[in-house]
Amino acid sequence: MKKKAGKKLNQWNRILELPEEVVSKQPKITIIGFDHFMIENYKGIVRYEENHIQIATYVGVIHISGVQLNLNQMKEETLSIEGTLDQIEMEKDLED
Repeated sequence: MKKKAGKKLNQWNRILELPEEVVSKQPKITIIGFDHFMIENYKGIVRYEENHIQIATYVGVIHISGVQLNLNQMKEETLSIEGTLDQIEMEKDLED
């Protein structure tokens, strides 16, 4: 029964042309220059320091390194961060 429901849902997603990250809970990272970025589809904040932030997502952890990192805005599924970005690493959850 679950497979049938999932198959129908996939058909509706294709018909409605919904983006993959919306229906699959994949994280979407938008980078604007070197000092502003947004993460969509996050679950929570694992670690928050001025030079390093770890964000839990539905598929793993995102590690953000930089200078003067600041959580600018937090909404239910969107996180906005400001600061000088040095590096982003993604650690995929091995269970997926």
